[in-house]
Order: sequence, then structure tokens, then C-alpha cells
Amino acid sequence: MVDNLSNGSVETMKVLEGNPNFNFYKFDVNNTIKLRGVFDKHPFDMVFHMAANADTAKGEEAPHEDIENTLFTTLNVLEMMRIYEIKKFFFASSSTVYGNADERLQEHRSIMRPISHYGAGKLASEAFVSSFSHLRDFQVWIACFCYAVGPNMTQGVIPDLIRKLKAHPAELEVFGDGTQTKPFIWIDDLVDGVKWMLNHTNEDYNAYLVGVQSNVTVAQIAQIVMEEVGIQVPIKYTGDYKGSKGDVHKYSYDVSRLRLMGWTPKYTAEEAIRKSIRENLKNI
Repeated sequence: MVDNLSNGSVETMKVLEGNPNFNFYKFDVNNTIKLRGVFDKHPFDMVFHMAANADTAKGEEAPHEDIENTLFTTLNVLEMMRIYEIKKFFFASSSTVYGNADERLQEHRSIMRPISHYGAGKLASEAFVSSFSHLRDFQVWIACFCYAVGPNMTQGVIPDLIRKLKAHPAELEVFGDGTQTKPFIWIDDLVDGVKWMLNHTNEDYNAYLVGVQSNVTVAQIAQIVMEEVGIQVPIKYTGDYKGSKGDVHKYSYDVSRLRLMGWTPKYTAEEAIRKSIRENLKNI
């Protein structure tokens, strides 16, 4: 595993301590000299690539963040696979490649028109994954993630609302009008969905939405936070939703293709939110 830990912690890897099949290297994937050293040392059968610019707001102000840390990291990994003749590749994509969409998102049918530099970086990466697959005979799997939630979250609506409620227990401020809605998925379900996709598909190019069919609004999340904390206070909405231009207000997933193959997530979006709130309340 290679990670510069710009958005992570070694604490999350403690469960892997002592595992002879796990090696961790702390450096940036754009450091091609060090990256080549890892490929020199380990005879990989398959590469999983999930590195990207995690600071989407910063990327809106400075597009090079998504070019360097989303697109270039993908190109560097693909080029190493070409050099070392590794033929299997997994890429973690994102719902942001679709931008705003009124209909439920579907693979191969919904128009990809990103409205953020993050989404543009992911879509450009998908394009190069496709071209490498064709030109270098790579077998690829692309999983388009929806909004994952879990324990130990450091950013996002869940830790934000928990911190606000604990800091000001007489009133809960909610950004926007509360109508923002997304298909939240519990992190273990997401991992399980990816594993299912890998084990049950074998085309040269495999691309699937991995998520849930249900959605939860921010207003609902605020209510669940108060229920789990054990208090009921007035909610103060900041007004009509006016997020950044690159933020997708609403979207939903159609994951029928994976369901037809036998995979179903254990938790609905609402169950995933409640479970995540309970876990994060232990740490915030």
C-alpha cells in the first residue's frame, strides 16, 4: 500500500499489523522514482488505485490539484503497470463524473458531464483507464462510488452536525435548506460490493455503480443526530441551498445491475447514516 497520508492516519492500519501480506509505504504516488521501487520489489498480480485529491474545495480554486493528484496519479500507476507488464487494474471512480442529473444514475446510460474539477479529474482518469485497457490489453474494473459513511469520519455532514450540536446544544444550524439528498452507503457494504463485482465479472472492461438505491436528506440526518444524542432542539436552516458551483445538490443510484448479479447491501441509506452517527459520537 502506498499513501502520503494527506487525508489519513496510520491508526486506521493497526488492524493489519503483523499481516505478512501487508506492506505500507508512505510517499506520494506522483513520486515515480519511489513508486518504481515498490513495483521493483513486489510482483503484483493486480493494482488497486484509489489515490485522488481529497480536498475538493481546494480543487475548485486551483484546478492543478485535481490534475496532479487525481489524473496524474492515475497515469503514473497505469504507466508502471505497462512497464512491469501487470494486466489487472481496479479504479475507484465517483458519482461526480455525472454532475447534475434528474434521473436515477445508470452505468452506460447516464450522461457524464461533471460540474467540478474533482469530477473532471475522475472522468479524465476513466478515459485513460479505457485507452490503456484497449492499447495495452489491461483488464479493468471501475467502481463508481456513492457517498460512503463509517466510523472515524473527519469531514462531511455527519461530524459537522455532531460538532455543531455539541458546541451549541440549544440550536442546530444546518447548511442550506436541508433538501440536499444523497445515497449514503455504509463503508463495509461498499467494500463488499467492490469484492462482489471483482468476483462476479470478467469482461475486459467492467464498470459498475456501487451504492444503495435509497437516499437520505440533510434534514433527516439532522433529526437522526438529535435522536442519537438524546436531545431535540430547533433546527436553524441557513436558507436556500447555495453550495459551491461544483457541488451536486441531489443524486440517486440505480444499482440493479449488481443486484441482478446477487449483491445487495446490508444497510439502507438511513441505516448507514444512523450507524455512522453512533460510531462517530464515540470519538467527537
